[in-house]
Amino acid sequence: MKKVILGIVLAGGLLFPAPAPAQGCSMCRDTAAGSTPRMRQGLRKAIPILGVPAGALFLTMLTVAWIFERRSDS
Repeated sequence: MKKVILGIVLAGGLLFPAPAPAQGCSMCRDTAAGSTPRMRQGLRKAIPILGVPAGALFLTMLTVAWIFERRSDS
């Protein structure tokens, strides 16, 4: 029962995260502010695209850990 409750809490945290401020460094902000509008548009598109492989790696490792945890329970 504890695992079910923990799973629900974790799923809720992943699906509905709390809003957080951006963590931009001053060098990145200044570089982006001094670039052309086309470059800023490219950066806005690139950031989510670069997040996809990181998210895929995270989910893969989470799945592998879950599979091994289930095997050890059997």
